[in-house]
Amino acid sequence: MKILFALPFLFYCHAFAECQIHDDVLFGIATIEGHPKRDLGYPYIISFNKKSDIYKLTEDDRWFSIDSRTIDCLDTDRCLAVYSEIRDLGIKDIDLGAFQINPRFWQYNPEEYFDFEKSKQRACEILTKIKDRHGWSWESIAKYHSKKKENNLAYQKRLKAYWEKSQAEAKVKEAERLALKDKPLKRVVLKLTINEE
Repeated sequence: MKILFALPFLFYCHAFAECQIHDDVLFGIATIEGHPKRDLGYPYIISFNKKSDIYKLTEDDRWFSIDSRTIDCLDTDRCLAVYSEIRDLGIKDIDLGAFQINPRFWQYNPEEYFDFEKSKQRACEILTKIKDRHGWSWESIAKYHSKKKENNLAYQKRLKAYWEKSQAEAKVKEAERLALKDKPLKRVVLKLTINEE
């Protein structure tokens, strides 16, 4: 009986174990996958890979379109309701949440797609599986987006551009930090006058 109670706990610990993929890689993917009109990590996004599928949805206050293929469903409950309708309509080729995970290939609890931390963990698991299968390279990281050569190459370019930009920003910050470190501190003497009336 004790073993039966231990197994779910072990599964939970394993399923949400610490990610072995560096945050820079995950945030790079979240940046590229995220919508440019939303902040990094914004989780309430559903993108339709077949643009005409967006017109099959019931138009109501659960969502509004951001562009011709992407909707903002505003919060978890609305996203779950819209996602349920999408499944009922038989629409399969969609990307969900901050990491734009396609549930056709990666099935998880629906709530996890629309929670940043949980979808980050799932993105980590996906990348770990890809890394274990294909090694560690720009091409393998880009398989997160697509295995098709043309799409993979385009995604690699976006990843490299993101990486170069983030490295350049890190160098500037480090140079600023070092410049401040080498400057002697100025002493400032404050003279205060207290008026007691």
